[in-house]
Amino acid sequence: MEFKPRLPKEGINTSRTHPLKDFAVLFCGVLALGIALFFLLSFLLGLALQFIPPEKEASLFFGMRDQLRTLLTEVSDFDRQDELQAILSRLEEGWPEAPYPFELLVIEVPEANALAFPGGLIMVTDGLFDEVSTENGLAFVLAHELGHFAHRDHLRHLSRGLALGTVLTLFTGAGSSVGPDVLRLSSEISNRRFSQKQETAADLFALELLYKSYGHVDGATEFFASIIESGEGGGSFLSSHPAPQARIDLLLETIAARGWAV
Repeated sequence: MEFKPRLPKEGINTSRTHPLKDFAVLFCGVLALGIALFFLLSFLLGLALQFIPPEKEASLFFGMRDQLRTLLTEVSDFDRQDELQAILSRLEEGWPEAPYPFELLVIEVPEANALAFPGGLIMVTDGLFDEVSTENGLAFVLAHELGHFAHRDHLRHLSRGLALGTVLTLFTGAGSSVGPDVLRLSSEISNRRFSQKQETAADLFALELLYKSYGHVDGATEFFASIIESGEGGGSFLSSHPAPQARIDLLLETIAARGWAV
């Protein structure tokens, strides 16, 4: 057989589909891969973090406190800081099984909020003082965050933030280390995405701790009642949480069932 060389057909290296269609297929494929990787990492990290001993958690995430201080501005009213730290210390006395000592950080943010960070850091915005004015009302909010520590909710959801940071790093090439921005994003996710079941458990833990610390549960519903009265959404503290009135009803039912003094 004699071989006769000839030119390839016209347009052999040109896709027959529209370039935008090729881009859409490629983009969807990468997006699907990123989502699958995110859920896989979230699951694996969630399992791994649950087995971290509390003392290891405290030492592992202690540096986060310094990083947060560089990212956030502390409130200038140190009397408020000292007041909340004193309340927190009293609550710790009512919870002798606490896994590690807790530290409080008050920041200048108008939105009423409180956040639990791995390693024992509780961040409170000064906007909370506009919604809660009594010591017991503030104590319940702090005890609620302690409830998340008790159930290790903050570690379960931190895995989502770390997984998201890892996926973003892989696909954007922003660097291989987990820096302050990723930690901030992780904490944002970990505190805004608690399930209603976890929030309810934290409320009940807070109610019991309030009774142990003060001998009564006055002020337990103050924050939620204030949110309803003001007609506001309660900011991040109530994001994806049960409705304020439903939380009040549950607290009052529990108080009545246990015969706790109000």
